[in-house]
Amino acid sequence: MSRNRRILNAGGVPFLVLKGFFVVSKGKQPDGDTLSFVAGRAYQSGGVKTNITVVNDGRKLRNVRFQSIDTPEKAQPLGAAARDSLLTALGFDVGQLGLSDTDFTADEGVHKVPGWIATHGMDGNGRALSYVFGADPGFKHGAVVSAEQVEQILPLSANYAQVASGMAFPAFYSNTDEGHA
Repeated sequence: MSRNRRILNAGGVPFLVLKGFFVVSKGKQPDGDTLSFVAGRAYQSGGVKTNITVVNDGRKLRNVRFQSIDTPEKAQPLGAAARDSLLTALGFDVGQLGLSDTDFTADEGVHKVPGWIATHGMDGNGRALSYVFGADPGFKHGAVVSAEQVEQILPLSANYAQVASGMAFPAFYSNTDEGHA
């Protein structure tokens, strides 16, 4: 007798869609699947657990962990290439950030680019698990949307682009919606 395994979040957890800024600032170490984000204005969470701040001065940042992907770590081959691919795709000028292949710590200043996230909760490290978008995904800031609605826009996400370009591999967890996997 075979047992069908199901993903725990199958059936559609709600996602909170936020417009704001991706930020790289002094001392931060962005990589290919984690980046700081702040919401551009106030929002109601609609019951979705998140800790995203509404500050765009670069001081009270929260990291977002890209949902459903994993990239090489800093010390691993292609770690810097994955980081640079992501930052470039979102609109950062990597040359201005002071990053190198061996030093992931950003230089002086606050660098930010506009963007969007669709998040459904947080990981064990307090990072908002998110799909990330450089362009407007078609929802209002603060909207709570279904997993099915997010599934329709996944090809527009940086998560998808990282995998499609070979800079990340899919990583599905018990919190991954079945349709997204």
